[in-house]
Amino acid sequence: MYDRRQKDNEEDLTFHVSGMLWERGVIMQDQATGSLWSQVLGKAMDGELVGQTLQARPSVLTDWKTWKEKHPLTTVTV
Repeated sequence: MYDRRQKDNEEDLTFHVSGMLWERGVIMQDQATGSLWSQVLGKAMDGELVGQTLQARPSVLTDWKTWKEKHPLTTVTV
């Protein structure tokens, strides 16, 4: 998981799936510049922002039961 905020840009980046893969990973595309980003590396591979990297954000892969036990005040809206 990556932070979509860029130090040099005033706007947060908004990504969508490009439909392409690299090293079995999804290639994301930011809507503002059309730059292509590796989901694996968190790095722009092509486009205006080539060479820039996204800051990794901490994340947890868990199930709902375990999460709810550790964070009982969590709610979900469907």
